[in-house]
Amino acid sequence: MGDNTSEGIILIDSLLRLLRRRTIANGLKKLSLDPARVKYVLVIHGHGDHYLGSKFLQDRYGAHIILSQADWDLMAKDRTAAQLKPRKDMVATMVRS
Repeated sequence: MGDNTSEGIILIDSLLRLLRRRTIANGLKKLSLDPARVKYVLVIHGHGDHYLGSKFLQDRYGAHIILSQADWDLMAKDRTAAQLKPRKDMVATMVRS
């Protein structure tokens, strides 16, 4: 799921690492969207099936990865190899009015 804005593409979640190229990059291309325009990946929670494609998008396209602090902490504790995890980038916070 994502949104193509004038500023670039915003993705929600990044799937599993093994699916990243086929599902994300090639899927975007099939929709006539350039994966290089992915600016933000909003990961809804820190489980591998939601974040493991994020490092690929971060390294390949320079996308910013956004999770809550609690989910960055959860990801840090995950037994997944560190080289498969995205670098901590942006922390989502809730603004109450």
